[in-house]
Amino acid sequence: MEHNLADGPILLFDGICNLCNRTVQFILCFERDHDLRFSSLQSELGQQILRENQMEPSKINSLIYYNRGSISLYSDAVIASLSHMRAPWRWLKSCRYLPKSFRDRMYRFIARRRYVWFGKRKDCIVPASSWQHRMLT
Repeated sequence: MEHNLADGPILLFDGICNLCNRTVQFILCFERDHDLRFSSLQSELGQQILRENQMEPSKINSLIYYNRGSISLYSDAVIASLSHMRAPWRWLKSCRYLPKSFRDRMYRFIARRRYVWFGKRKDCIVPASSWQHRMLT
């Protein structure tokens, strides 16, 4: 299925990671603008975006915020996603003022342990029918 990548931001996430799936569900519940779309890194679209940006799929250990050809990784992807949230969650964007090296180090610390702490699933989430049009494959 073809998707127009220029239609707005896409958050790529690890479809087998419980933490990542819960994060997507959290965003869907507390977002303010309903502009953000989602796709798993393992999906055809996720793989296409990685290839087009010369990113090795096996080496990606991050959410990816993709918007009109621009990519944000690690803590920058989280901060970009927070722009779509309602208050008080949106206020966490102020973390962008922390040093990027510190933010990314904390992100990587959690990312390396996410399967141990939160577990894995065999399949990507199946969202509520009201959200399915926002899940790209």
